[in-house]
Amino acid sequence: MSSASFDPIGALSELLQQLPDPSSSPGDRQIILSGASGRYIARFRRGTGSYIGMGWSASRADNAAYLPAAALLKEAGVHVPDVLLSRDEGDGNGVCLVQDLGDTRLLDLKGESWRVQRTAYKQAIGEALRLHRSAANPGIVQPFDESLYRWEQEYFAEHYLGGHLHRSGSDLTNRPEMKRMAAKLASLPRCMVHRDLQSQNIMLHGGRAWLIDFQGMRPGLPEYDAASLIFDPYMDLPFERKMELTKLWETCGGRRLDRDIFPLCALQRIMQALGAYAKLWHGEHRKWYQLQLDSGLRSLEQIAALPQLGEQSQSVLSCLRDAQIIKS
Repeated sequence: MSSASFDPIGALSELLQQLPDPSSSPGDRQIILSGASGRYIARFRRGTGSYIGMGWSASRADNAAYLPAAALLKEAGVHVPDVLLSRDEGDGNGVCLVQDLGDTRLLDLKGESWRVQRTAYKQAIGEALRLHRSAANPGIVQPFDESLYRWEQEYFAEHYLGGHLHRSGSDLTNRPEMKRMAAKLASLPRCMVHRDLQSQNIMLHGGRAWLIDFQGMRPGLPEYDAASLIFDPYMDLPFERKMELTKLWETCGGRRLDRDIFPLCALQRIMQALGAYAKLWHGEHRKWYQLQLDSGLRSLEQIAALPQLGEQSQSVLSCLRDAQIIKS
């Protein structure tokens, strides 16, 4: 079955009928995501049960990594949704039904008190650290190597500098400081990381934090996940809260956040995020992402304000100032 003819709704409806449930009625369907990165996600209700259905195509290599990554994370004791049923549809297409964890994400706590938010962050950090210590390599996706770090930088240049600011990005990406940044990060020891550890990908269910959207899991730096969570533009936390989270990461047992490596990872991550927001806004006209561009820039400014920055971090920040991306 080609990707063009693949019908994820039909395939998931057929899969749903295989679940043991007293009702034969397919129930209703609530679309959660459609079309992004070749994935379709919906909530299906059948009888008394509620399930999350996912369908994917081969348009991105990491789509096929979801099922092996889920199995490895489950084996490592990381809280991830149970995979109930799955089916290979051929040509890189596939579907699965997974445990429904409800609707509460870490992002949904944005208006709550810091006490409530901090508790959820602590739980999320615990899951991330368990992933870093225990998860095995699914062996499907590209590890974080120099070429992938450079791709993220060029993605930022293309979509944020080019597509959003209408400026050439090559002056930035060709700077030797940016190349040295990628080489430095790629030279360090790796463990398995989530790669997209942000508030939309952390569910809160049953008094615990659960990780979702982990199909991009790959060998990388734990500081990249820490930076993704702490400097997450979606939550847009005040600087002092982010500083508290860096301490919480370490007191929960995480590796000490080095004064050079951590900010380098944070800069790398937020540049990638800004590129994604710009692409989703200008390319797909998804207005919500336009609103994240300012908070992404605030995250860059906050990284620049970190105490005792290392020499290499300072050199990359100088490049961003020269490019008039940040001011401080």
